[in-house]
Amino acid sequence: MPEFKFELTMAAAKKNYLTLGKYNFDLAAAIAANKTSHMGYGSEFRKPDVLRPLLSMHPLWPKLEDILTNGAQYPLEPLEEELRVKDLKLALEFGNHKGASNKPDLLVELVKKDITYGYGIVLPLKQITKIPGIIMAPMNISPQNTIDETGRIIPKDRLTHDQSFRFKEGSNTSVNSRVRKDELDPCMFGSCIRRLINSIVALMARK
Repeated sequence: MPEFKFELTMAAAKKNYLTLGKYNFDLAAAIAANKTSHMGYGSEFRKPDVLRPLLSMHPLWPKLEDILTNGAQYPLEPLEEELRVKDLKLALEFGNHKGASNKPDLLVELVKKDITYGYGIVLPLKQITKIPGIIMAPMNISPQNTIDETGRIIPKDRLTHDQSFRFKEGSNTSVNSRVRKDELDPCMFGSCIRRLINSIVALMARK
């Protein structure tokens, strides 16, 4: 069992804050200490030793194995501490986008779902400025479509974190704008995936 509590409650937020403090607010250290739980990197997949015989010949296997073992990291341009603090203050004042704030019940439902599944850790907002290096992005609710097992299109509301949003009075940057794109792995099979999806949809339409 992980040390953190995955519930959308103030009690869970306080417990998680104290637990994170136990690791000097170093999330990577906290995850490493809980790697045998569902917090561990790649916990939703088979172990690399199991996947290696099947995937080791793929050119991107070394990268995937590293992600499953050590988590995904993306190269970012550094953000000056003064600007980070200013952005954090602006984020707390701004809150979420109207698409989320105008639907508080749905927002709570979607956030609760993410937390219950272990995709996020709830923390007390009043203590957030005490966590070193933390940044915040506004949330929104995006209407999208999904399909069921018969191919029927079903409307779906998706919780999003706007990592392209810039606080112009602060750093005027975002996580996405600070990504060093020349250091990212090239998309090798993107067009193939689109063609496969189109073929699947066309085959299902013939039924």
